Amino acid sequence: ASSFMPPSDPLVEYRMYLPLAAIVTLMALGVQTAALRFAADPAGAARRRLLATALAGAVALVLMSLTVRRNQEYRDELLLWMRTVEVSPGNPRAHSHLGWELAERGRYEDAEACYREALRLQEELRLAAVASGKKAMPANADMHYCLGNSLLMQARYAEAAQSYRTALQIKPRFAKAHLYLGVALLQADDRPGAERHLRTA
Repeated sequence: ASSFMPPSDPLVEYRMYLPLAAIVTLMALGVQTAALRFAADPAGAARRRLLATALAGAVALVLMSLTVRRNQEYRDELLLWMRTVEVSPGNPRAHSHLGWELAERGRYEDAEACYREALRLQEELRLAAVASGKKAMPANADMHYCLGNSLLMQARYAEAAQSYRTALQIKPRFAKAHLYLGVALLQADDRPGAERHLRTA
């Protein structure tokens, strides 16, 4: 990603600071030019100054309110990722992070839905990349692992075990996936399988 290209991920919106500098500079020059023209024409200058002041104050209030709102979102991780998903519904990373925040709050069914959507979107992006002849992003073991965790916490052990196995197919040395696959298998009364994965972890 470059500071000279628009970001596709709102998480890196700070990269827009540099390209926006040119736009802000042009706006400032425009305001300065208008002010000089007003100063050169004394007729109605007082009224124009009042109008300009009122306009500047209104713009400042709008910008302040937007800043306050954005700062509130950054203080609350759940709100931040909910807003990110709202703005970029096709972003698998945003859905995955939202799932994480929901799981942290014990909302495992909602987290599961987010992880499944993240995986669906990731697969769509992979297929689109293959179709266009581009290099596809590798499968994400972490998403399958997190989906497994949300299923495990709902006591859906067979489904959780399948998610962990998928994660391990992608990343065979994923220690935490081995560990929690062992836990899921133990809960499902598969003691030999559980012991094997717990020893591997």
